[in-house]
Amino acid sequence: FGLREDQVIFFEQAVAPAFLDGGAVALESKGRVAVAPNGNGGVYGALESSGALADMRRRGVKHVYQYCVDNALVKVGDPEFVGLCALRGADCASKVVPKSHAHEKVGVLALRGGQPQVVEYSEIDAATAERVDGDGRLVFSASHICVNYFSASFLERCASELAERMPLHVARKKIPHVDGA
Repeated sequence: FGLREDQVIFFEQAVAPAFLDGGAVALESKGRVAVAPNGNGGVYGALESSGALADMRRRGVKHVYQYCVDNALVKVGDPEFVGLCALRGADCASKVVPKSHAHEKVGVLALRGGQPQVVEYSEIDAATAERVDGDGRLVFSASHICVNYFSASFLERCASELAERMPLHVARKKIPHVDGA
């Protein structure tokens, strides 16, 4: 992207134990617990613990663009999206696309308790997923594609106030594991 090495920072987020559908801990091998990344909410703590937030603060970074899904079509750094968010003074924003069908395995942006948040597909029952409006369109159709904008000040607040309180969600993934029997 035309940046110098000292302008780029990589960090890893934490992992969590993987569980099987019945609730048992998945084993990567006999005696070794299978793990997976601790989810999108884990990025806040990882930004802090890795030193990335301190690095952004030192550099005077005000706006952060994030994508966290392998997506060859993503517009990295999307200047129009970041610019609009900055112009509007947004703390955070997400891009969405319409769900392809009611049971597509993707989280959706929705209001929960009056607050906007990503509701994971594993938390939506069939009747809710299939709910349509008066025009026959899915009510819960805003697929969260993990393309996000954050103000640096919002990330600072999340890392200090929310990282430990982020809810856990069930995310059904194909995690390689051995039969524990």
